[in-house]
Amino acid sequence: MCDDIEVVRVFAKGRNCLLAHASIAQVFACFSEIRLSQKEHSIAQHRTSVRAKDEYSASRLLSKYLAMLLFGGQSTDWQVTHSDQKLPQLENCQNNIMGALSISHTHGYVAVAMCAGDLPIGVDVEKVKKRKDPRDLLVSLCYAHELAWYDAEPSLIRFYQLWTAKEAILKSHKLSIWEAMNPITELSFSEEKFNTCDSDLNLSHFQSKNADIIGAWAFAQ
Repeated sequence: MCDDIEVVRVFAKGRNCLLAHASIAQVFACFSEIRLSQKEHSIAQHRTSVRAKDEYSASRLLSKYLAMLLFGGQSTDWQVTHSDQKLPQLENCQNNIMGALSISHTHGYVAVAMCAGDLPIGVDVEKVKKRKDPRDLLVSLCYAHELAWYDAEPSLIRFYQLWTAKEAILKSHKLSIWEAMNPITELSFSEEKFNTCDSDLNLSHFQSKNADIIGAWAFAQ
């Protein structure tokens, strides 16, 4: 396996939860011995672009790696399928759903969060790039005090910190950011650290080494 990919481990409600994030090139280089299942390979081949195929494949390789760390076994014991709601889920070779899984990818980068129990978990990762009227995108997602925090020092970094936090939280509730018509789970800020007002949910941000990628993951506490 590859020492270049950092794995963050937290202990939540008696269960281990893991986060790993890396460039897609890094995932392919590190896990060349891991293979997609026949079904996963077929789905990857039907992706409409090279980028979509690579994102799909890398996220599955990284998921299999975390599954081996969390549950044991070989890479061939695990595959990522989708629920009826089209959410990613981890299955063992007996087709049993194991734990909880969240996947995100953006512009050559992938992040996977996984928990050993059926606990809320969500991850989002975004490339920092210029956006037109970023504040307008936050209005439907944020409470007044969160917008005030952004307005105090408007920047792309603050935009993406809020965006990834909100999307990770929504995904932990099995929702997408486009389904959020109203703000969900208030945030509080302490010396740039984000906290949720949901007593059952924790939140943490992460970045790529060159800081052009910002992500957040939400997990049970």
